[in-house]
Amino acid sequence: MKNLLLVFFAVFLFSCENDDQAEPQTSLNIFSAKRNGVTWSGNTDVYLNNQSDTLTMWCIANRPNEAVLVVNIKFQGTGTYALTQNQAGYYTTVGRDVILSQYKPIPGSIGQLVISDYNAEKKQIAGSFELDLKNTWSSSGQDADTLHITAGNFTGIIRE
Repeated sequence: MKNLLLVFFAVFLFSCENDDQAEPQTSLNIFSAKRNGVTWSGNTDVYLNNQSDTLTMWCIANRPNEAVLVVNIKFQGTGTYALTQNQAGYYTTVGRDVILSQYKPIPGSIGQLVISDYNAEKKQIAGSFELDLKNTWSSSGQDADTLHITAGNFTGIIRE
């Protein structure tokens, strides 16, 4: 009987969470937008490289969509950032590891990312985005030629 109690105690002890290793709350890492007029939403993952001041944001759609928008900017706090050819990309996957299609900003078009709220101490960020993308590669040849991403809003906790 003592051995059984020790086993239950050990299982209980090792199943407790360590709050020091907890991930940021996902409810603070969300986005929503219209993609060719259809609602698109999911989670954000935001990373700031302090050495290069590069802010990278991934907007990762909820399954089964498996689409990802990636944005890179030279971060200088709140403000409006132009998104040109090399600052954004979009791709779709199967199983989040096999790429099915890729998109880049339409040449000559300028999208935008607006950082409306930034709290460096709490590492919180929020804003909006919109851009037009052109299909640069498709495994099936049946993907849309262009994507118009509008009414985008996001919040996130910045990782460094």
